[in-house]
Amino acid sequence: MSTTRRDPNFLIVGAGESGTSWLTACLLQHPQIFMPASLRPEPHFFFKTAEYEKGYDHYLDRYFAAVPDTAAAVGERSSSYMFGEQCIPRIHERLPDARLIVMLREPVARAYSNWRFTVQSGLETQGFARAVALEADRLRREKDPFWREVQPFAYLARSRYGEQLRLLREHFAADQLLVLNSDWVKRHEPEALRRVCAFLDVDPDAPFGDPGTFPTSSVRSRRLQKLLRRLHGPDFDRAIERTRQADAGRGRGWRDRLLRANLTMNHPKLDERVRAELTDYLADSNRELAEHVDWDPFRWHDES
Repeated sequence: MSTTRRDPNFLIVGAGESGTSWLTACLLQHPQIFMPASLRPEPHFFFKTAEYEKGYDHYLDRYFAAVPDTAAAVGERSSSYMFGEQCIPRIHERLPDARLIVMLREPVARAYSNWRFTVQSGLETQGFARAVALEADRLRREKDPFWREVQPFAYLARSRYGEQLRLLREHFAADQLLVLNSDWVKRHEPEALRRVCAFLDVDPDAPFGDPGTFPTSSVRSRRLQKLLRRLHGPDFDRAIERTRQADAGRGRGWRDRLLRANLTMNHPKLDERVRAELTDYLADSNRELAEHVDWDPFRWHDES
């Protein structure tokens, strides 16, 4: 089988904590689809200025240097792309004909899961209610250019889908976008995968095996998790990914063992009062989202 360097013709652009890891793991099994095999770290080429300034050739050489000639669909997943205001114009400039896949989760649940992910990443020590109350002030006060761009604490901002879909539609035609309700996808996995394959013009009847699970763990001690991030250094994200996969190894030393001991799948429930307040806060964005999707953004779990 011969290989060549190819431009991507599709991207999974978000949203974070909405099932994009699962979808990527499924698509990696398709014989007509090529994606970078590593799920972490995501490329984030069009999102992070430091990556973007390395140049498009660097991006292709790193992720798409050896694409099999049999691949009809060539792409990658960076769940940051639909959030960063600079991303969509950058993508359109380089890949104006690309097809973009968007997975959206009920926005308050997504924000809460995003908070748990940031805690798991060793970056967040605040509780959820306090974290969302501090969100806007944290962004205003952030001085470091890298963290101002990455915005790890933008839990609610990332759940304002209406504004993000508006920006996508300003740059890409409707037939270049596939927007999926991740709650519907969970209940209709075979149908959802056929729909994605048809969108990418690959065989919709290709068989898919079990892609594994990609849970975000909760953390017993947020402060210990922050310390463990320092102790692991650059390997921390990969260590986290090892813990997210059901068939993960049992650890690569005492740091991994301590990390696993600090994680739990017993998730604290979101306070219903906080849920109601945030649902009200996001209602205007959901109303705008309704203009771009074929389901009711106020009844995420009821779509048949």
